[in-house]
Amino acid sequence: MFRCVSAYTATALVATIAVISTLTSYAPEASAHGQCKIVGYEVRDFGKVGPTADAKRLLDERIPKWAKKNGYRGAHKSGKKKVSCKLYLDVGFFDEWTCTATQRVCYFK
Repeated sequence: MFRCVSAYTATALVATIAVISTLTSYAPEASAHGQCKIVGYEVRDFGKVGPTADAKRLLDERIPKWAKKNGYRGAHKSGKKKVSCKLYLDVGFFDEWTCTATQRVCYFK
């Protein structure tokens, strides 16, 4: 249990937290690129090559639609596209994979 020693200490703590959160929201990367989010697309299909390629392709198609739908202008990709695949179903003579492609997208509201 926390107990405040004085009203001045509590006020100083709140003011310090406000200054720290203000400084972190104006980090150099945030001001240069606007706001950024990770956008992803998931595909489940037989084999591993097909869903990997489809996830990448469909993510590239989704990003402009996502930006337009949310009213983001100047949306651009930042960083490398990442793809991760997990085995979903293994029956022995065939397997099914779930592949997720993600890309960092920066934009201005």
